[in-house]
Amino acid sequence: MSEDTVRPLFVPLMAKWYEAFASGRKRTEFRLLGPRWNRETCQVGRRVVLSYGYGRSRPRLFGTVTAFRRRRNTVTDIYPHGAWLAAITIRLDQRR
Repeated sequence: MSEDTVRPLFVPLMAKWYEAFASGRKRTEFRLLGPRWNRETCQVGRRVVLSYGYGRSRPRLFGTVTAFRRRRNTVTDIYPHGAWLAAITIRLDQRR
């Protein structure tokens, strides 16, 4: 996968998860494993844009996927118990 041809992975987040990434408390995002969130689309080294919601005027954080794992969900807050999740570990760029 060449950085020149692949667009950054766009990850819209709720406020509390965006703030957790921004503060450094969160490094891994969990999404339901499927066509959008899988080992191929979330390859290690791919650039990432974390967005506070969907709007273009919303704050953004930028980083790189550093790890990808498949894991079974054990919490039922968002996804069904036992569902396969994409665990996407992200390293944010240094702030300037």
